[in-house]
Amino acid sequence: MHLETVHPRVDTLTSLDTHPHHVGIGTNYIEHQAEATIEEPFVFPKIAAPTDSNEPVLAGTHGLLDYEVELGIVALNDITTDTGIPKHLGLVLSNDWTDRELLVNQIEVDNLTSGAGFTNAKSQPGFLSTGDLFVIPADWESYYKNLQLDLFVNGDLRQRATRPT
Repeated sequence: MHLETVHPRVDTLTSLDTHPHHVGIGTNYIEHQAEATIEEPFVFPKIAAPTDSNEPVLAGTHGLLDYEVELGIVALNDITTDTGIPKHLGLVLSNDWTDRELLVNQIEVDNLTSGAGFTNAKSQPGFLSTGDLFVIPADWESYYKNLQLDLFVNGDLRQRATRPT
């Protein structure tokens, strides 16, 4: 006998529960690099607990709130210099929120890839909303390269990311 319980997608919570310390990658899509005129991605700390994708963000407390669709990578094992990137990684769709006013006020204009300003501008409460699906592809390197990420707001397409770097 097989019993199955079905829960509507809207009733599901964040697909993973992790600590609030993450590594953000700036300009991780070719479109991002073109916009910022930066040739290579860079990393910065992102300190925000994952939240449900339907949880509201208090836009009134931020000067200029921006959002981007992102593909979150979850290491299933420790990544070290000895082991390198593991064969299996988990993937989750996420929304990366940014307080652009804070970013502009703190960024190092002469050194955009320093990461300065990104941590504070991207680490506010609710700034890492995740989707309700957690995927572990058999071959993550082929899988993510074929994804198209779209962001819609009230039915209008706001972002399309197709070519990761």
